[in-house]
Amino acid sequence: INELSGDGDFDQHEHFFGPIVVLEKFNSDPQLKRFLVIDGQQRITTVYLLLALISEQLEKKSSMSDDADQYIQQLEKYLKNDISDKSDDYKKLKVYSSKGDRLPLYLILFSNNPVSPFLAADQQLYIPLHNKINMFSNYARRKIKNHNIPQLWQLAQSLLQCLKFVWIPLDEDKD
Repeated sequence: INELSGDGDFDQHEHFFGPIVVLEKFNSDPQLKRFLVIDGQQRITTVYLLLALISEQLEKKSSMSDDADQYIQQLEKYLKNDISDKSDDYKKLKVYSSKGDRLPLYLILFSNNPVSPFLAADQQLYIPLHNKINMFSNYARRKIKNHNIPQLWQLAQSLLQCLKFVWIPLDEDKD
C-alpha cells in the first residue's frame, strides 16, 4: 500500500502472479462456467479471500463514507455470482474448492449456512480452528482492520490491477 500511496497509478506497478492452468469442465448450468484448476488454486483462493475480507471491512466502515458502498458493489462482481438457484447456494460463489473450502468461504461471504446437497459432507470436513481458510482470514483481518476506506480500496485495486498472470486453458480431449 505504501508504495502506491502517491499517485494510485497501478499501471506502473506489476507483479507476475504465475501461471494459472485450468481445464474447462462441462456444466449443466449455462449461467456458470466451471473450471478445474490444475495449477494456481491456492493463489486464486488467496486473492479471492482477500477481496472478500476487504469487502467485509468496507461494509463495517460504510457509515464513514459514501464511497464504501460503491466500492462494495464493484467488488461484488468479483466475489458473487448473481444466480437464483435455490437448490445449491454454493453456486453464488465465484471461487471454491471441492475439498473443504466451500463452507468457510461461503460463511465469510454470506454469514449463514448454505442450502446445498454438499452441506453435510462439507460440515464433516470443516474444523474451524484447524481450517486454513479460517486461519488466513483471521490473520488478514488483523492486518487490514485498521485500514481506512481509501487504503482498503487501494489494496483491492492493487490486487485486481497489479497482479499479472498467464491463463493456460487445457482442452479435455487433447491435454
